[in-house]
Amino acid sequence: MVPTHKARELMPRIGTVLTDYEALTDDGTFDLGTVERRVKIGCADNAVIAFCRHLVAETMEKAPHIAYAFYPLQRERLTQLRTGVLDFVISPLMGMESGFHSLMLGTNDYSLVCAPNHPILKALETHRTGVSDEEVLKYGFIDVVFQSDHMTNAVTLRESAFPTWIGAKTVARTAFFLPVLSFLHEAPLLAILPRCTAVLMAGEGRFSIVPTITKSNSHQVQLIWHDRIHNDPLMQWVRSMIFTCAKR
Repeated sequence: MVPTHKARELMPRIGTVLTDYEALTDDGTFDLGTVERRVKIGCADNAVIAFCRHLVAETMEKAPHIAYAFYPLQRERLTQLRTGVLDFVISPLMGMESGFHSLMLGTNDYSLVCAPNHPILKALETHRTGVSDEEVLKYGFIDVVFQSDHMTNAVTLRESAFPTWIGAKTVARTAFFLPVLSFLHEAPLLAILPRCTAVLMAGEGRFSIVPTITKSNSHQVQLIWHDRIHNDPLMQWVRSMIFTCAKR
């Protein structure tokens, strides 16, 4: 059976009704050893690496029946929080409405990365403090965008983090970070990654971080949730776990 268009429209509201119904029979207490819940988090796949890398393992030790589901960020992320499609969103704060709450997890700045054999690395032999904008703009980019719908017109991470490189050529776009690894090793391309992710993966020898004269902008990354779960004791515990793991 396939849900109709009307059924898909009703699903967020039905989820909210079911959540409210469960709350009626909840005695207000919970045992971490036995409580069962699926926590739904909207974020970029990079955020799982940067802020939630230890979350699953540590939750398994304390609350073995809690499961996490990570979903791509959508334009309607606040609506998804309000209706119960998502419990949390991890992203920079982009316009907050009443009834929402946020907690800063950290600050992202960004790095230029390439394959270990990329020709741009030769420029560091004469420019040890970093390559120039002119050198960077010689090469094409595999660009990450966070807007999964209408990606053609979406602002890329490169344009947001390094506005002076807005004129660079985009060879490919992706809403995910994982394909970047493959593209970088198949062609002489460049990419922008959050520094914490770049450092982790460069340490594994997957690619090289390219020092640049121009430094990136930075963004504060927030954990965002709605009043709907604000006073839920279990979700309060989950929030503290996400915050603790993000600071490690």
